[in-house]
Amino acid sequence: MRIAWQVAGGALLVLAGLVAWEGVALRYWTSLGPGAGFFPLWLAGLLAVLSAGMIAQARFGTPAPAAEQEPLTRAGGMRVAGVVGALVAVAVLLEPLGFRLTMTGLLFGLLLLLGRQRPAVAAGVAVLGGFGGHALFAGALGVPLPIGVLGF
Repeated sequence: MRIAWQVAGGALLVLAGLVAWEGVALRYWTSLGPGAGFFPLWLAGLLAVLSAGMIAQARFGTPAPAAEQEPLTRAGGMRVAGVVGALVAVAVLLEPLGFRLTMTGLLFGLLLLLGRQRPAVAAGVAVLGGFGGHALFAGALGVPLPIGVLGF
């Protein structure tokens, strides 16, 4: 198992190098502040450090006990299918319904499916998440989000 972690760490280290290579071609700083190369270079550096740590831990650390893998049950498979279906529904409904209604529906459905919350709690959190997320991103940060045909 150590070799698999070392190979994965090496692959991530190569990915960090590629991201840094591409990030160098972008402007790091502009007159307004951080440029297009700022974020990729910092992420590449962070990924390189974490990848090197992963390789070192796999090489020199004590091996963890092998975890027993549980087979995927029918209920677990249904939850996975529900999440995938919810993400497909978001992709289809985001433009016609808008961000607020789509995210409220997604949060409500996922909280009921995965969180096993009472419907009233799930509805409250979903409304706060959908409408609060829109207020934060569209209102405070100025990110343009889909409005939808209903004006939400």
